[in-house]
Amino acid sequence: MFESKLNLSSERCIDACVFRLPDGTWRMYYNNEIDRKSIYYTDSPDLYKWTDSRKKVVGDQGGEGPNVFHWKGKNWMLVDNWNILMRDPCIIKGANNLFHMVWTVSWNDKGFNVIDATIQPSDNGYMMFLKDETLNPVAQKNLHVAFSKHLTEGYSAPSGAITGKYWAEGPTAIKIDNEWIVYFDKYTQGKYGAVSSMDLKVWKDISDKISFPKGIRHGTVFSIPENDFKTWFRQ
Repeated sequence: MFESKLNLSSERCIDACVFRLPDGTWRMYYNNEIDRKSIYYTDSPDLYKWTDSRKKVVGDQGGEGPNVFHWKGKNWMLVDNWNILMRDPCIIKGANNLFHMVWTVSWNDKGFNVIDATIQPSDNGYMMFLKDETLNPVAQKNLHVAFSKHLTEGYSAPSGAITGKYWAEGPTAIKIDNEWIVYFDKYTQGKYGAVSSMDLKVWKDISDKISFPKGIRHGTVFSIPENDFKTWFRQ
């Protein structure tokens, strides 16, 4: 297990999302809770040494949970925008043309607010893992998945809950061989959990088979080449 303490723009930073730039640099976007929930970034050549830019890429819009990915020659960021909780999903252009940004926080046909969405390509298009943020009259706080043939529109109604009878948020997904694994924050229990599926329909809880550093919160799962891992993290 490898850990590195980062010097970021404030002491209250959450929702880290790691993304590799075309030049090979690793960039981590995060939410600075002190600066009106603005989103900042920090860069690293090796996932160990980080240099914070002290620059915001999304400011004063109540953004949380940044999820960044590359699509059709552009960088995209999927975020929660708490200022427009009851509006339909829409697309806006990011500052300095750095991003095209998808804000998605409500699922009107199901009647619940959605947060912490993350998108992955699937065999037939795209899938979005998301959290049902319903608190009343019956708290949900669980994770679902929806599918679409298009990145920015046409998503199906969310599936039934893929997580259990606990509160979960901050999903991050990866496919290993033929199995999808979704990691998430069991934030009321102070630990991480995971579910897995071979067909994206039947999910099993594998939380007892994973291990993370104490105190870990929302993060990003991703793969790196084995040679890079051996070079950067050799003991």
